[in-house]
Amino acid sequence: MKRLFFIGFVVMAAAIFADAAHSGTYKIGMSAGWLGSSPASVAQAKGFWKEQGIDVQVVVLPDIVDVQKLFINKLVDINLDIIASAVEMYMRNIPVVAVIETDWSYGGDHLILKKDTDIQQMKGGVIGVYVNQVALTYFLNLYFLKNSLKLSDFRLLEMEVKPMADKFIAGLFKGAVLYGTDAARAVKEGNGKIVATTADFEGCMVSGMMMLKDRLDNTPKDDLVKIFKGWVRAVRWIKDEKNFKEYVDIVNNSILKVGGPYPEEIVREMLQEVRIHDAETMLERIRTAGGLHTHLNDLNAFLKANSLLKKDFKPEDLYDNKAILEALKNSQ
Repeated sequence: MKRLFFIGFVVMAAAIFADAAHSGTYKIGMSAGWLGSSPASVAQAKGFWKEQGIDVQVVVLPDIVDVQKLFINKLVDINLDIIASAVEMYMRNIPVVAVIETDWSYGGDHLILKKDTDIQQMKGGVIGVYVNQVALTYFLNLYFLKNSLKLSDFRLLEMEVKPMADKFIAGLFKGAVLYGTDAARAVKEGNGKIVATTADFEGCMVSGMMMLKDRLDNTPKDDLVKIFKGWVRAVRWIKDEKNFKEYVDIVNNSILKVGGPYPEEIVREMLQEVRIHDAETMLERIRTAGGLHTHLNDLNAFLKANSLLKKDFKPEDLYDNKAILEALKNSQ
């Protein structure tokens, strides 16, 4: 049913968005439920982009894969996604470039097993994943290596988060990678136990903005600088505790609208599962030969070791830091 919704959305979006390159409005696509992307909702709601003299529209869809389809079909200009998704696209000969690293998961993604199950006993079995892409397989592989196992010891089954949690609860499989309220349901209603989270391997799952190379080449650098300045201001606003109540209202009416509204304590818990980069951290991550460069090298090594590297790459092939470095001048 959700896939039928997406097909209908693409048809509608094609008519509404037309060619984004000629609209004068930059469209940022992101999936619902991940508060690492919430500065986009704040920047839009608080008018931080308008203050920069730039028109930005945020497009939220329930599923990360559906946002990627919009992005590949050029119905949004910028994709807010896990950086490893850019690697995935690059290996499929989709020319994509990361332009900013924004956050990383810090316990937001959970590997959950049945309480009566040990990971060693599951060798050869099925683990459910909400997306069978580099981002999740890299996280899982770190956990498997810690337990003297490897990725090829398991079968990964991709499905959407809610039905996956339902199937885990029903006992149809014994392991799943889940997040948010569905992870909580799997533990509470499905006799589950959390055996690993992204907090155990800090920095293993980083997110950011990416653009198709031809779109980036045709976008004035000054426009990107303005978009990034609006984002950085939104991050500062979020980190000011006195704004928290208003923040809850903003995210409940945007990125958390599906399934919400959520009370303040739940939103705070969700926010604690992500590390949104301040300007200083962002600079360290995005600078030449910085943290993002290292992360891309680590992904390359992981893919090679598991015979998954369909197309070789250097970090420089996959990120362009010129606009964000300009935006970060005098912002710390």
